Amino acid sequence: MKILHTSDWHLGAVFDSRKRYDEFDKVLEFILKVICEEHIEAVIIAGDVFDSNLPSNRATEQYYNFLVSARDAGVKNLIVTAGNHDSASFLEAPAHVLKKFAVHVSGKVDSEKVDSAIIPLQTEDGKIAAVVCAVPYLRDSDIRRAVSGEDIEAQENRRLEGVLAWYEKICARSEELYPGVPLIATGHFYADEVNYYNSLQAVPVSRLPENIDYLALGHLHVPQQIEGNINARYSGALLQMDFKDFKDVKKLLILDSDKLKDAPVEIVIPCFQRIEKISGTLDELREKIEEFSKCGESVWVYAFHTGDFEPRLSYILSGYCADTQVSVIKCDNQQMNPALTQYRRNTDEPVEITPQKLFERVIENMSDERKQTLTAAFMEACRLLENEEDNFE
Repeated sequence: MKILHTSDWHLGAVFDSRKRYDEFDKVLEFILKVICEEHIEAVIIAGDVFDSNLPSNRATEQYYNFLVSARDAGVKNLIVTAGNHDSASFLEAPAHVLKKFAVHVSGKVDSEKVDSAIIPLQTEDGKIAAVVCAVPYLRDSDIRRAVSGEDIEAQENRRLEGVLAWYEKICARSEELYPGVPLIATGHFYADEVNYYNSLQAVPVSRLPENIDYLALGHLHVPQQIEGNINARYSGALLQMDFKDFKDVKKLLILDSDKLKDAPVEIVIPCFQRIEKISGTLDELREKIEEFSKCGESVWVYAFHTGDFEPRLSYILSGYCADTQVSVIKCDNQQMNPALTQYRRNTDEPVEITPQKLFERVIENMSDERKQTLTAAFMEACRLLENEEDNFE
C-alpha cells in the first residue's frame, strides 16, 4: 500500500497580511494529482491543518473539499492529527461523521480511548497493510498535572516522561491488537536530534518504542530526516511560510507499507508564489526589481537597503514596482534613523541597549518565581534566534 505523509498545511495563513487562498487551492490540487498518479490509498496529515484555532470559512471549506476529493481519488483511509496551531475540539467536532467515510481525526489523547487512535490500513482484499498510531500534538494538560513549586527543569522532565509514556502505551496496545503488522506513529513536536532546535520542548526520538517502523512528524517546516534507530521524518510545510524559508524546497513523502524502514519517495511541490530577498543600495535594488519584472510572474520581495538611512524607503520601492507584478511587501534600512540616534545622545538612555538588558528591565519588579520562568523562556528564544540565518542574496 502506498501512503502519503504530509503536514503543516496552515490553511488560512497569510504572508505579511496577504491572503494565500489561491496558493492553497493550487497546492491542494497538486496533492490530489499526486494521489491519482501514484495510486495513494492512505493519507496522513501530521498536524497544523489550519494556521489558526479559529479558521476562516474559506480555509475550512478547502479542508473539507480536499477530504471529499481525496476519497473520490481512491484514498481509503485519511488520518488527520491536530498540531499546536489547531483547535482539537474544532477538528474532532465532526469526527463521528467523518469516520463513516474512513477519515480518522485525532485531536487530543484520551487514556480511556486508546484503541480509537489506532487505525488499521486495509487493502482492497481486506489485508491489514499497516497500523497507524495517530498521536496529535501533546499538550501539558494531556500528559501531566501541574505540581506546586516545580522548577522549569522538573516540569520539562515530567512533560517528556509523559510524552514517552503515551507512545509506550499506544504502541504496546497496537502490538497487542495487530501483532507483527508494520507500525506507523505520528507526532507533532521538536525532536532533540535536530541540532538547531535544541529546545526545552524537544522530544528524544531515540527513546521512543522500537516497534515504530516509521514516525510521521510535523511541526518543522523544512523536510528532513531524524537520525537514529527509527525511520523518523518531517514532511515539512506545503508553502514557504515567511521570508526565512523562501529558498526551501517543499515536499510530499510517499511510503510503501512493505518497506517502511526504507527512504520514502520524495515529491517536490511546485512553487506557486515566487518569493525573494534582496539587498543593496537604491540603485542596486531598482536593478533587481526591474530584473524580476521581466519574468512576467508575481514576485513578493523583502528588500534590505544597505545605503544611508532613507526615510521614504517604502515609498521609493513602491515606485520601482509600479506597473509590474513585483511587490515589495517588506523593507528595512540597514542604517539607523539619524534623528533617533541624535535623540538618544541627548538623553540618559544608552545609545546601544542589548536585548538582555531590556529584558532585565521588564522583569525587575516581578516575583522571583515569575522571573525564573520568563528568564528560561527568554534564553531559549535567544538561542533559537542566534541559530537563524538571514540570507539576503
